[in-house]
Amino acid sequence: VAGLSWLERKAAGALFATPPTSTYEEALENFKKAEELKPNGWKSNLLWLAKCYLKLQNEYKAVEWMQNAWCMQNVIPEDRDVTEELRKLLTQYSPSTLSQ
Repeated sequence: VAGLSWLERKAAGALFATPPTSTYEEALENFKKAEELKPNGWKSNLLWLAKCYLKLQNEYKAVEWMQNAWCMQNVIPEDRDVTEELRKLLTQYSPSTLSQ
């Protein structure tokens, strides 16, 4: 919800009595809680942690989570998509990770 455009917020407002609200800080806390419950349980959760840190302009922490996710094996079909997205992000933010 935090990343919705003005138009998307208006559309959500038309569908819901009160449009849902959230912040990247709140999202980050929720993804952190999921990670605490099951460390390295979901590759996609690590990617979302990284994305939150990018939105909060903390590239160092974002790259740290991207690298952790990159090292995880693909377990479910969705993980292939996550790996491809990680490849693109790491190329942009930490190219040296991909050569490991």
